[in-house]
Amino acid sequence: MADTLPGDSDESRLSYTIRAYGLRPSAHLRGRTRWSRAGINVTDLTNLGNDLAATRLLPSLRNEVLLPRAGESSDHLAGRVRDTLSTSLSHGLPPVVSIRRQALRNGAWITVESHFITVLRVGAVDPTGIQIDYIDPWGGRKCVGHLGIPSESALGLEADLPATPVGRRLVHAGEKTLVTVSAVIGRW
Repeated sequence: MADTLPGDSDESRLSYTIRAYGLRPSAHLRGRTRWSRAGINVTDLTNLGNDLAATRLLPSLRNEVLLPRAGESSDHLAGRVRDTLSTSLSHGLPPVVSIRRQALRNGAWITVESHFITVLRVGAVDPTGIQIDYIDPWGGRKCVGHLGIPSESALGLEADLPATPVGRRLVHAGEKTLVTVSAVIGRW
């Protein structure tokens, strides 16, 4: 699909996409555009993707929150995440996953930075979680990571992504920190 966008390089096509689709008003955040220097949220990115898909007669995208549901065990959460990612891959769209660096500050977990990665392969659920291959848009690198059964169950699956430093620089010395999976955009 990227080859059908105006521009002669990835940078010019991305610039076009941001101008044409990202600077439209957000349907979810009053008075803001979908995209800003701070980034874009999952629902606005889904809407942007659907605008692009509709102009090319492609199936629409959906998003899903990947946090634990009431009463959901860690094992069930890992299976649900794996199934969701695998279904999107089987429908021809590598899923875009929202990850968050969390820090324990003043007794509460807060998000210090969010980031998106694109999953290329999903392994089987094992006792410790799920291995994934993914693309990190920071540098366009193919990386290997692991989505693990959480130690802090309320936060969701922990993402061990050594090549992706999301939010590390924003963590204060001595703070407990982890990266979690929060949502996914894909086809299912």
